[in-house]
Formats: sequence, C-alpha cells, structure tokens
Amino acid sequence: RVYLTAAGERLQPMLEGALNDLDEVLQRVQDPQAMQSGTVRVATSQLLASTLMPELIAAYQAEHAGRVKLIDVPVEQVMACVFSGEAELGIGPEREPNSDISSSPLFEGAFMAVLPPGHALGQVKRLRWSHLAPYPVIALKGQFSEMLVRDLRQADPESNFAPDTEVAYMATVLSMVKAGLGVGLCIPYAAPLVQLYGLNLVPLGGPQVYRSFEVFT
Repeated sequence: RVYLTAAGERLQPMLEGALNDLDEVLQRVQDPQAMQSGTVRVATSQLLASTLMPELIAAYQAEHAGRVKLIDVPVEQVMACVFSGEAELGIGPEREPNSDISSSPLFEGAFMAVLPPGHALGQVKRLRWSHLAPYPVIALKGQFSEMLVRDLRQADPESNFAPDTEVAYMATVLSMVKAGLGVGLCIPYAAPLVQLYGLNLVPLGGPQVYRSFEVFT
C-alpha cells in the first residue's frame, strides 16, 4: 500500500515490507506448527491499532491459519505488556534500550506536518522545520516529542524547536489542527486517520527526521 499526500507525492509503502518482517518475527517467537492453529497476542499503541495494524493482521491471516490477537494500549505500555507476558510481542516506536526486551526494526517513517486545507504552509514547495516557527506546533507528549527535539538538535545544534502543545492522543492533535489551533506532527502511517479529519500531510525536511518502529520480544 502506498499513501498519497494531497499533492500526489508518494510516501513510504509500509504494509508490504512490514508484513514480510512480521511473518519472520512470528515464526521466530512461536513454534511454526503451533501457529497453524494457535494465537499470537500482539500489543501495540492505540494509533497503530487504529491505522496500520488491522490491514497488516488481515494480510497476515490471509496467508496463515494462526490467529493474531490485537491488544491496544497507550504507547508507553507496549513494552510492559511484553515483559509481563500479556503479549508475545509488541509493535511500537523505538524506545530506550531495555535489558529484558529484545527489539528489531519493522519499518520507519519520516515526520510530516499536518495542515488544514488552504493553510499557507501547504503552498511551500519544500517545507522545512524552520517554516513552522511562526505557528503553534501540536505534537504527542512523552518520547515522541522528547526524541524529536533531541534529533533536531543533534542535526543542528542551534535548533530551538519545541512543540507548543503536547497531548496524549493523535485524535486530539488532529482535532486541534482542524479547529485552526496550530500545525500538527505525525508519521505517515497515520494517513488514514488524517484523511478522516479532512487534513493534509506534507513532508518535512531540513533536516528530514525519521522514527523507527520496532518489534519487541
């Protein structure tokens, strides 16, 4: 699957590569014969659970007899579900290393700006982080914003970027953008939800910052 912006630009086609990687991971964590009729529990964030994961699971189950049970939790609880045994594996954004949890990359996506139709920034040919300065920026709180600020400062030590508002859920980000309260930030896999709100995704560069999403076991 390829997500498209309003301008028709191609974004990273995540589903096919993620499906191949998920298949490999499930074969490692579960006896292949048991998977023919067994269930694997996958913990993931609420946003992933409502965008990318349903299609990913449907595609996987079309090729395998085993069942995948989706457990949607706040993003910071994904690794905890794996550690406690509530789930065989977790899928979520990269996190600080944990000696009890192993991780392997599943896919990555670049940060993008979320804009309402007709926004001035939508006319910029190559949108850069510096273009966001005059506008309130709305982002997810926690490591989503903390790691972003760190990455931007590593790329440009003079960067003073920081979100003006941090909230817990992407639906809140999108509702605030739709109400004209600022510019949002997200990763391309959120495109189906962004489209439901009638908003546009625009790639951000200067520098382009990626977030890796991983499988935790």
